[in-house]
Amino acid sequence: MDGVSGLESGTKAVFPNVTEQRCIVHPLRYFLKYIPTKEKDGFCKDIKRVYGALNAKEAGALSINLRRSGADILVQ
Repeated sequence: MDGVSGLESGTKAVFPNVTEQRCIVHPLRYFLKYIPTKEKDGFCKDIKRVYGALNAKEAGALSINLRRSGADILVQ
């Protein structure tokens, strides 16, 4: 619901069984500010694999690899 006050409760009042999902774009844009320019393409490809995973197990494995590579990039 992107943190908009009242939107969550209003949506649940109209659609009681709705599932909430936060927007991933804004946190990713914020994080990308700290990735060196030459590393951004590779990082973006990796993050797309995580969000395009077929199931939670695959996404979890990919995110562990992403965290390792992200940590390596930020330490450089």
